[in-house]
Amino acid sequence: MLWEFILAMWSLAALLLLRLRLRGPAAGTHRRQITSELEYLEAAPLTPAGAEGTSLPATHLSLPRDAAKGGARVRLVVISDTHSFEEQLTGAKPRPHGGKGWHGDGPGGGVGGSGATLPDGDVLVHCGDWATCPRFDGRSVSAHHRCFDGWLAAQPHKHKVVIAGNHDPADANFPRSNAIYVGAGSRSVEVGGVTFALVPYFREESRTTTSRSASTRTEVHKVKHRHFSLPKGEVLVSHSPPHRVLDRCGSGAHAGSSYLRKLVERAEVKPALWLCGHIHEDRGIARVCFGDEQQPTVVVNAANANPGIARRLVQGALVIDLE
Repeated sequence: MLWEFILAMWSLAALLLLRLRLRGPAAGTHRRQITSELEYLEAAPLTPAGAEGTSLPATHLSLPRDAAKGGARVRLVVISDTHSFEEQLTGAKPRPHGGKGWHGDGPGGGVGGSGATLPDGDVLVHCGDWATCPRFDGRSVSAHHRCFDGWLAAQPHKHKVVIAGNHDPADANFPRSNAIYVGAGSRSVEVGGVTFALVPYFREESRTTTSRSASTRTEVHKVKHRHFSLPKGEVLVSHSPPHRVLDRCGSGAHAGSSYLRKLVERAEVKPALWLCGHIHEDRGIARVCFGDEQQPTVVVNAANANPGIARRLVQGALVIDLE
């Protein structure tokens, strides 16, 4: 009986080992399938006439819009992660601290009196991190808030939409530019004939709990989300990119939002366009199928700042025509 029991245990162990070996390649194939869902797109340089006056060249992308739903042609101008250096997008130089232009109350709207602007469009969208606390030249958030409002007011777009990033205050007003600001909580707004689903930055906290007994040591990894529903909208605007899509940091780690990605994967109607930023190192454009091959979403990481800690802007605005 003992030998029969030992033989049965060996057979069971061999069977389990075989199943684990078979599972390995299957898991690898699944990872390749997930990666293959991501199709990278390239934006073209904007025509010289459209980019005239900017110090950082703007790029252009055209995307089809569902004409059956009455969607007219709309031009979006998208920026993100300007970190109080937005004057570098338009070639303007800020005036010294204390000057009228610095606080946005003089000619030129707080950008040193320069008439340079971003390329024109219907809606200017900022995907968060317009502030830096403190900025390297000693500017306070409140001082830059006024300057940023003046800079926005100097831009030619009829509509301006700004959401909060992880560096931005939850509450801010933009009286000069009349920009729509969403600093806390998610919501839908209709602007310029487009319904935007606006999701400002929120923290996804992780915590590891360790329990010990006389013979075992168990670690449980718990993720605490700020639970909310995905707002409805043709265009989703968030500060964080989706997990594993345009979210690779300089360290190689993926820092996108898994919670937001799951919300989109579960949504019956996916957003046609997802605008984001946050990860300076992975600016780009990708077409992704979030669980439904019939409804692809174009994800745009529009970060303008240099990789790592923002000290300057290295990318221009992205102009997107929804046609």
